[in-house]
Amino acid sequence: MIEERAHLLARIQQEAIAAATAAGVTGSAVDELLAERRAEAARDADDHTGAAAPTEGCDAR
Repeated sequence: MIEERAHLLARIQQEAIAAATAAGVTGSAVDELLAERRAEAARDADDHTGAAAPTEGCDAR
């Protein structure tokens, strides 16, 4: 059967979405990656807050 490329792509995308939904996948991989990176950045920021920071009025020359 000959199928136009646009129709084939749309059908494959729908099948992939249906398979992911059936497997329990929710959200997008990009959203998950961003959430992981934000959590990692927050942990890094928390780790660095204990470091000695310059005090106000201190001349660092």
